[in-house]
Amino acid sequence: MALQETKTSKKGYAGRKPKGKTVYAHMGIWRDGENIHITAPKEKYLHTTVNSNPGSERCHKNLYGKLRRLLEENGCWE
Repeated sequence: MALQETKTSKKGYAGRKPKGKTVYAHMGIWRDGENIHITAPKEKYLHTTVNSNPGSERCHKNLYGKLRRLLEENGCWE
C-alpha cells in the first residue's frame, strides 16, 4: 500500500469551513495493551497514544471508543 501525502482541503469540510482549513492525512492506528497508538507516517512528528483510563494524561474515552470501534470493524482488535 502506497502512503498518501498529507493534503489540505480545497472546499473545506462539507463546504462549511474556509478552503484549506481541513487536513487529510494517511494515518496508522493500532492497539498495544490498554493504549491505542495514532501515527501519520509521512509526518515524522506525529505519534501519540490515547486510552480510557480515568486520571491518565492520555485519557480520552470518546476518541478511544471511536478508534476501538474502527479497529474492531476492521478485524484489528484482539
